[in-house]
Amino acid sequence: MVKLMVVVGFYLLGFVAVASGLVLVLSRNLLHAVLALAVVSLAVAGLMLGLAAEFLALVLVLVYVGAVVVLGVFAVMLTGHFDQPTLPASNELKALGGVTALALTLLLAGVALLQPLAQQPSAEPVSLKTLGRLLLTEYVLPFELVSVLLLAALVGAIVIARGKED
Repeated sequence: MVKLMVVVGFYLLGFVAVASGLVLVLSRNLLHAVLALAVVSLAVAGLMLGLAAEFLALVLVLVYVGAVVVLGVFAVMLTGHFDQPTLPASNELKALGGVTALALTLLLAGVALLQPLAQQPSAEPVSLKTLGRLLLTEYVLPFELVSVLLLAALVGAIVIARGKED
């Protein structure tokens, strides 16, 4: 019974991720596209939790949903596209995009089906507690430098989006 629930949950999260991805790509409303990105990220994080990759799921939620989506919403609101949410339709390269997507899908499917899976030695899983301790002790300097870099990028994006005052 539990195995059936895991399989159903996997397919349900996969369907949500693919459907939200289609909304993300096909939406002409920028705000809807950013919100669809949040749903895709949460669904993929759920899939990672099902695969026992808790750290990757946590990082995905923190970085993409907690930072990129919030920054995207701010960018949409600051650039003035929030008042005019629809973008003009551009169908000039739709056929080329479709052919390219089909070719890449066939290429990836061919590689996945023809390559034998390598036997990886099972590594000892690292807990989130250990990773957190390492991040805040041994790797604290790179962690803080990345946070300062992200803050500078956010301030720069706000300055560029505001433009010059008259």
